[in-house]
Amino acid sequence: MLANNRRRAANAVATVNLSVASPAAHAVERRNMWLHGKLASHEDKMLWDYKTIDGRTEADVYTVFVCRPVPAQGRIAVETDIPPLLVAEKIIGLDKLDAKTQFALPTYTVHAEVWRDKMPRFGTWLMSRARYPEIASALDKKNIIPNQLSLRAKELSSVDTLETYFAVFHATLTQYFFVGDEATAKLAWQVLRTMRFLIAEMGPTKQVSEAEKKTLLQFVEKRDASVEDATAFKDFVKSLHPAQYYAAMYSLMRTNPEMVHKSQIVNAESIIWGYLTQTQLSYEESLPLSALDTDILRLTIERGLQTASLPGNPKCATMPELVQFCHERMGTRLQNMLRTTCQIWATLRVLDSGTSISWPDFYAAVTSIRNSVQELDGIMSFCLLLDPKTTLTDESLAEMWLAKCKSPEKFATLNWRNEKVATPMLEKIIQDTLDDVKKTQDAVEEVKKQLEDKKGEEAQGPDPDTLLQRFHGHVYKRECMEDYARLLYQLAQSPENIPLLEALFQKCRFLSRRRQITFVLRSVEPQSKVFSHFLRKSDNFSAMTAYAKNGWMNALLWKIRLNLADARKVQRQPEEQSRNEIIKFVAFQVSRELSDKVAAVLKSIKIRAECGICFDSVKKMIVLHGDQRHIVCSTCAPLLDSCPFCRAPLVA
Repeated sequence: MLANNRRRAANAVATVNLSVASPAAHAVERRNMWLHGKLASHEDKMLWDYKTIDGRTEADVYTVFVCRPVPAQGRIAVETDIPPLLVAEKIIGLDKLDAKTQFALPTYTVHAEVWRDKMPRFGTWLMSRARYPEIASALDKKNIIPNQLSLRAKELSSVDTLETYFAVFHATLTQYFFVGDEATAKLAWQVLRTMRFLIAEMGPTKQVSEAEKKTLLQFVEKRDASVEDATAFKDFVKSLHPAQYYAAMYSLMRTNPEMVHKSQIVNAESIIWGYLTQTQLSYEESLPLSALDTDILRLTIERGLQTASLPGNPKCATMPELVQFCHERMGTRLQNMLRTTCQIWATLRVLDSGTSISWPDFYAAVTSIRNSVQELDGIMSFCLLLDPKTTLTDESLAEMWLAKCKSPEKFATLNWRNEKVATPMLEKIIQDTLDDVKKTQDAVEEVKKQLEDKKGEEAQGPDPDTLLQRFHGHVYKRECMEDYARLLYQLAQSPENIPLLEALFQKCRFLSRRRQITFVLRSVEPQSKVFSHFLRKSDNFSAMTAYAKNGWMNALLWKIRLNLADARKVQRQPEEQSRNEIIKFVAFQVSRELSDKVAAVLKSIKIRAECGICFDSVKKMIVLHGDQRHIVCSTCAPLLDSCPFCRAPLVA
């Protein structure tokens, strides 16, 4: 229902019919500007930084990023209101774009106003096509097939435009962290430059008002309950400056975390990179990045736990063993998600200064981040790296995982801000384990006592009728079979009990002889005398084994064999491992040492501030009106009457 509401609202957005200009329109005028030296040296350099794969620049043709879907996603877009995760693949001229198969976003290379006047509105067409793909077939419910031939452009708000670039930058940077390809990192840096230009072009703004925060909270509470709500939300976002929208979202994340995280409005990628817009607020009004550490960690864990599943009952005898069991089975999915978020968040910390960053500095920074974070293992290591001040513990994290596995709710309730999380589930599992161990020991003692009582009787051992009598009185068949299986398991450990087992197989009325023999064969080692004896009695043991794998025998054997000594040896089923691999458990103290070591490496990353006008990083930099984010070089500063970032007047 939510998806349908958002799609209908997206389809209802006003459209603009575009007459797409020629890919080389105004090329002669732009080339003359370049040839006659009307572009500054840094603008001329940017032309070559953004040249196409066939060696052309924006002086020859309008240039665009060609994007491809993320391989893991397998489709272009999931919802029409959420920008698709697309990886920037190359820069080409607009005349080379295949409208049937390719998505593209404009590069916005040269930012000079006289140059921008010569650019057509093709950017609106491209971006709306990427954000709102047309549905080519209503019959295909699983995949959204974009109609690439449509030239109809839908109106985009400033937030829509930025979110489209945020999604492409996020996917491209994540792809670099995965493959380590320099060309991919270069494209991510180029997308970043374009994003920074779009943010600066939107100009400065003031902090969002309390009334606007309250209105946004109402939309989050409704979670797009109707098409009218979805449309009203889109109209409200259009009225806000992007810096105001993201500042309001950060405020709501801190005051109403459960509500925001459950809402379909929140897009994790845009929430992270939306922090770049906060440079358009005054220094006093902007929220420090470190204030969001806990919220981003919480958002990542909750999203990662959506796919949590419990591979069998975590029966362990001690708290350390149980915690290790849970951490190992949180799996590669959550660990990889945390690893990526740590890399992305570390990159954002490097970019937090608000100043432009050169390609060499950017590449050196992301390479250092990739190499250092890649070495980490264990869920807790990433949590501590993402939020060094977190009050999470190994036990509380294990409790959250168990709560999510056993709860039908989509999101776990994570309350670690002010108090240590209690662990009632862990304690109950430990108590249940001890009860099971005691129950098994009591059954063993009972069998031993019966064997001792019959020691002087016939060679065939204790009377099977006496042993079976207590099982026939069970009210529940499940309990009866579990207790009887424990008895068979204990008797099968000694060859002396073979005659007694034979008698039990004949007299037991609630379990077939075939199943009893199969259970005994699976309870002992293949080289034992009991195995050899009963193997001759079975017609087809391989068929019996396969038959038993899908029944209750695996669970019973697992439960019976488990004790204080071998709890850590329990493994998951192979089919579960293929979906979500078991990971390495790293205890809290070791995680703290590893994360501190990586954090020290990340803090050592130094970048040279670039002038926001000429992009020179060699000259001496001057801070304007005391705002460390607004920096220009000593050459450009004397030429300014107002701050190029916030329009504040400058005093000589």
